[in-house]
Amino acid sequence: MPGPLPPAEPSLAPGQRLAGVLWTIAAMALLSGMAGFAKAASLEGASVLHILVGRSVVVALLALTVALARGEPLLGRRKALLALRGLTGVGALLLFLVAVTRITVGEAIVVHKANPLLVAWSGRAAPPDQV
Repeated sequence: MPGPLPPAEPSLAPGQRLAGVLWTIAAMALLSGMAGFAKAASLEGASVLHILVGRSVVVALLALTVALARGEPLLGRRKALLALRGLTGVGALLLFLVAVTRITVGEAIVVHKANPLLVAWSGRAAPPDQV
């Protein structure tokens, strides 16, 4: 018989929990802003590829700055996993930007926010303590 499950999350101080909520709200605002800017750029004639490359350059510069400031290795410690994460991230962003150029920003965000349902469905094959 398996032992008790570990706690789902480490115990956090109230200030840390509030900071996490505030960072999440800021991320949601920035992601919504990104969708709006992508739609505006596409209406001005920018291709999805141009939008993707422009965003990627900004993200790469920010990541480089943070990594250098923290003394982190630029290519990470688990290179294969990092490369896979990068490829799936670029693919997901590319598809999202294609969607934003073809439907309204609101429709794209509503569909995108259904992501937790997909995660819950895909996690049903994993052991309960791994989800």
